[in-house]
Amino acid sequence: MKRGWFKRLGALVMMAALAAALTNGAGAAGKSVDIYINGALLNIPPSFGEPFYDSNNRIQIPMRYIIESCGYDVVWNSAQQTATIPTKEGDVVITLGNSAITTPKGNVTMDTNAMAKDNRTYIPLRFALESLGFKVEWSAGAIADKVSITGEIGASSKRVPMTAAEVSKLASPAVFYIEVSGLDQVPFAGGSGFFIDPSGVGVTNYHVIEDAYNAKITMVDGSVYEMGMILYYNKERDIAVFDALPTDSGIKKMNVPYLNLATPSSIHNGDTVYAIGSPLGLQNSITDGLVSNSNRVFEGGSQSYIQTSAPISHGNSGGPLLNQFGEVIGINTASIADGQNLNFAVPVSDLAQVDYNDKTNWMFLFEVADLEKTISPPTNIRVVSEDASGVYVQWDPVEGADYYYFYYQENGEDTFWYDEDETYGGPMRMYYYGGTGSHSVSYTGLLAGHTYNIVVTSVKDGVESADSQVFTFTKKQTSSGNSGIVYYKDAWWCPDFGAISGSTYVFSASNDGFYGYWYKNYTADGITKYGETLRSLGYEVDYDMMLAMDMAVYRHPITMRVIMFGFGDTAGEYVLYTQ
Repeated sequence: MKRGWFKRLGALVMMAALAAALTNGAGAAGKSVDIYINGALLNIPPSFGEPFYDSNNRIQIPMRYIIESCGYDVVWNSAQQTATIPTKEGDVVITLGNSAITTPKGNVTMDTNAMAKDNRTYIPLRFALESLGFKVEWSAGAIADKVSITGEIGASSKRVPMTAAEVSKLASPAVFYIEVSGLDQVPFAGGSGFFIDPSGVGVTNYHVIEDAYNAKITMVDGSVYEMGMILYYNKERDIAVFDALPTDSGIKKMNVPYLNLATPSSIHNGDTVYAIGSPLGLQNSITDGLVSNSNRVFEGGSQSYIQTSAPISHGNSGGPLLNQFGEVIGINTASIADGQNLNFAVPVSDLAQVDYNDKTNWMFLFEVADLEKTISPPTNIRVVSEDASGVYVQWDPVEGADYYYFYYQENGEDTFWYDEDETYGGPMRMYYYGGTGSHSVSYTGLLAGHTYNIVVTSVKDGVESADSQVFTFTKKQTSSGNSGIVYYKDAWWCPDFGAISGSTYVFSASNDGFYGYWYKNYTADGITKYGETLRSLGYEVDYDMMLAMDMAVYRHPITMRVIMFGFGDTAGEYVLYTQ
């Protein structure tokens, strides 16, 4: 069934809301129902519920959205469980669980009852519709049954705007302060929110709860709740819907004050609006202003906002933007500090389309935090250099990654292996220190003609990303110019100076990843041969560093490894350093 927002249609739409147990056909339980008003499909946002067949095979329809979209008030009496709809002819009164309905033309008895489902009121009022002169027709469909309501649209009752004091009195009890904390239970941010359902369904901005593991809700009357499940969130739309839990073990069932959502078609430029929230922690402050633009879209973006002149500050985020009837038209979310009264709210249309009853989307707050901390795996894994026994592997750096894990296997093995980190345990941490390719990894001990697989992951705040795509390569036979090269065992990337130049080894030393090797009996031809070997491996002369160090300095442009060699401090001594 197609869903979306529709324009205000007047009293006839209200009559569609009152459509009930149709006697000119029998529907199928579980089958969807499409409702047409004078030929136009009535689209009901999922957050307001859907028409359905009850156990008496009568169609039940969500009441509040349809009636209020036509300009009619619904006065709910929780003590008596009644909904009263004032009309110019008189009141229509519906009582939950009662088949008797009061209409301006007298009481009507139905063969089913008004009922509550998913904390919404559903009504079967075919009799009320027909008593007001409307024609209701039902027909079966292959996918969805069809209800057609035709007739003359009547004049809706006129609602009286509230004063600022009345709006504050009505709405403030449903608005709360949110304090969020991390794993250490130390608060690090605060914001606002509001209830939209008496069972404790609350709303705020996503950015208010971002990175939070715990959240405490404080009402204006001092009541305290905990944020339970996140029923829905959307980072881009900056919406979070959640379930509040009582901290008092004596409370068995939530019954909190809540706010009604306005219909999007009722929002116009120039309307008076009110913002309630906790700016800078000053709980339940109210400000007023106008709708400056009901559909502000910034250049290059797609998100629509309500622009308003009602002042908001840090701490207002997540609180309601209200119309003159105390209905929510938006979620206060941002302001432009450099301008004058440039404030913005996520429109209620974004919230009304949320189906927070879909349990497949429910998550704990800490699960949302961990999920959003997870970053993308590396991409563009590649071999950038190769020597006799191994390869240098590189990938594109991932923004926000603290370090990387490197996994490898020979083709045909069942397990991906990793080198253990002696300091932290687990896979060795591969850090990126900046520069071109300085996070390359040397993968050695490979055999020519054999095929190998590599997987790399990113890690942020201790949370590992998904695996990268498997990178597969076959070790090539190195060229004759590179074959037979001997490397140091400790500085495994560096060709052995003595083995290549014919010089006599004296001793070596290392400190914090820096290696030095001392030789005697060196020759000019041997030094030249060593330089040629480095160039065959892709090393380049670093002339700036060579002048500063007064030594021959070679740097690999991919791995950024440095090898430098020259005369030592003692006569007849030659020394090589590498890092």
